[in-house]
Formats: sequence, structure tokens, C-alpha cells
Amino acid sequence: FPDMDRAISQLDWSPWPARDIHLTGNTADSGYNLKLESSLANGVIVLPENRDNPVVVNMTSLTLPETGDEGAGQFDLNPDDLPPMTFSSKVLNTKHVSLKDVGFSIEPAQNGALINSITFAAQDMIGLGNGSWTEVDTGKTESVFEFNIESIDLEDTFEDLGFAGSIKKGEGYANLSLHWEGAPYDISVAGLAGKGEVEIKKRSIKELDPGA
Repeated sequence: FPDMDRAISQLDWSPWPARDIHLTGNTADSGYNLKLESSLANGVIVLPENRDNPVVVNMTSLTLPETGDEGAGQFDLNPDDLPPMTFSSKVLNTKHVSLKDVGFSIEPAQNGALINSITFAAQDMIGLGNGSWTEVDTGKTESVFEFNIESIDLEDTFEDLGFAGSIKKGEGYANLSLHWEGAPYDISVAGLAGKGEVEIKKRSIKELDPGA
């Protein structure tokens, strides 16, 4: 790739209308370094010379496209499109939630991709997980994930996850097995299925129904 230095005032794409974009690129020993600065994403992407090595995405902040809005159909990925990747972001924003210290790795697999070593945190919780995104039928994909969550305030945590009113304040742990139709970034409480087990001090609540 050639060296580059480009500025764009605004991206004309409704799901992700980034502004004040500055994009620079140069070749280094590790590969091609692409630095992005904008209103919705800031960080560095390293494209390796050897395609067997993972793409490295290291963001300080990232706001994901709003896939449920008008025009979001343009944001269309297939799990087979994903290269090997390691991802980290100090702040990751979606339409519904803001997370920090997010990390994961992507490994291509049969009919899709494995998404492993997931880490994330929020004001009252930290979480770990693993999962997959696979094509289950022509034009249809499914996301399947397991999460272990530790929280100092389970009430606030589970309200964010769609379990409003199920749990009172207190420290605890949760193990969640969830799946939904579509991509990992298309997650919504209404489309979730699965089960969970929650431990609050000496009590436990099992078989929680997401969105109930």
C-alpha cells in the first residue's frame, strides 16, 4: 500500500456519519499502519504483510454503526468476510450501551468465525466470554455466545441487559448462554434467546429469560 495522508470533513453514510476524519497510512516492519482520527473512531489498524497473521485493531474509541436505522442495510457483513483479527478498544459505544476495555480475537472457522477471549467492562461490571458467528442457512446467520459477568450492582447491570425488575441491588455473578439471529453487532434484547444462572451472595436465580 502507498503512504497516504487524507482528510475528509464528513462521511456521507447514514449509519456512521463520522466527521473531521483524518486518515494516515505508512509501511512499517509490522505491516501497513493505518491511523484513523474522527468524531466516531480513533485508533490504529495494522494490516500484516503475511495474510496468515491477524489484523491488529487497537482503538482508543469506537462508535459502531447503528444497524437498526434507515440506511443501515448498507452495513452488511458475512462471517466468512472476517479475517483473523485481534481487537481492542478503550471505549466502545453502541446505540444502547457504552463499554470500556473491550477486547476479543477472531479466528475463521467452518461456515463462519470464532470470537474468543472476549473482555469488557462497564461502570458496575466486568465480563468475559467466547462465541461464534456462523451461517446457518443461505442468507441467514446466527450468533452464539457465553458470558461470565461479575458485578458490584446486579440490578443496574441486568437492567442494561433487559432483565429489569428481576434482581435487586447487590454484588453477584452471572453465567449467560445467549444466541440470536444475525450478526454480533445486531444484538437486541427482543431477539435474544438462551438461559442464565445468577448467584447473589447465598441465593441464586436460574433460567432467566432475556427481555422478560
